Amino acid sequence: MNTLAVTKNLITAGVPEKQAEAQVHALTEATEDLATKADLVQLRADIRADMAEMETRMTWRITVALAGSMTALTAIFSILLIVMQIFHAH
Repeated sequence: MNTLAVTKNLITAGVPEKQAEAQVHALTEATEDLATKADLVQLRADIRADMAEMETRMTWRITVALAGSMTALTAIFSILLIVMQIFHAH
């Protein structure tokens, strides 16, 4: 915010100079901790990057879990085939 311009606008509108300066000062203090549009744009970019990273990690974990499950199922079926061959041979 251009405080000088706002102060001049208030004075031009008939607000006494000291009062205009005080109002602009109060407004500046009240709004200094508010997020700007640039802050929100950066936050959005950061959140999207975090979400993409999380998606990659989750995809990797699911892939590993599926691979482990497939390995376990393959081992179980191999054991079942061996057991069936043993019982079939007798």
